[in-house]
Amino acid sequence: MAFLLGILLALTAFASALIHLGQSASSYFDFVACTVVLGGTVAVSIMVLPWQQRAEMIEKFKFALGSSKFNINQTYMDVLEAVRALQAGKVLSFEKGSDLAQRVLSTAFELRSLGFSNEEIKNILSQMIVQKAQRGKRIADSIKGLSKYPPAFGLVGTVLGLVNLMRSLSDGLTPAETGVEMAVALIATFYGLLVANLVVNPLGEIISKNNGMEIRCAEMALRGALLGMTETSFLKARELLRVYLSDAAAENYDRSGAQVVEGAA
Repeated sequence: MAFLLGILLALTAFASALIHLGQSASSYFDFVACTVVLGGTVAVSIMVLPWQQRAEMIEKFKFALGSSKFNINQTYMDVLEAVRALQAGKVLSFEKGSDLAQRVLSTAFELRSLGFSNEEIKNILSQMIVQKAQRGKRIADSIKGLSKYPPAFGLVGTVLGLVNLMRSLSDGLTPAETGVEMAVALIATFYGLLVANLVVNPLGEIISKNNGMEIRCAEMALRGALLGMTETSFLKARELLRVYLSDAAAENYDRSGAQVVEGAA
């Protein structure tokens, strides 16, 4: 949602600038420039993006364009519930198709019921998190790396426009017409900078930020699962898990911590 809001604000600022300059948006449209920049960027994306992870990549695009599903405060409460269940020998069910933290908790319960040792469970879940982090980083880095191409294709479009301008000059283009042709030639560079810095690079940064939050939630889930399978007291487990929260959230849970402990007794 923040991504779409940012683009909306940028377009609003651009429209305000056009109104101030007394120009219309049609003055900044050129078919050749648009085709070269967008077509070239799409072509390169087909070549460089990790399409073998297309399902995961599409999922990350959806979360980048919408609101993030990773709520570390909710994960904290889910993990505390899992700790209580593990210490009591109970089994909780989590949706396997949901986020990584819940998959970690679900797998922890499953592996424990199958008789795996705590060390084996730790190794399996740690590797699950590492592999997910590597795949997420590969996707984010590929998208951020893609941001260097739109400006390059913008220069290609500008060169095409300048070549056309030179040919028109040889055909007797007037000074007024020359200025218009020059402006059209520069539009491609404008498109390239806009696509790179307003769309592609911010999208990669948002995906990278979401990856970090997802891994942080998963690490909390792993820590909680391991604490629940040991003789660690619930109060100690709660304090050890609280370090994953922000300072403000940790203070809120401090104030309600007594109720949480009473519920576990």
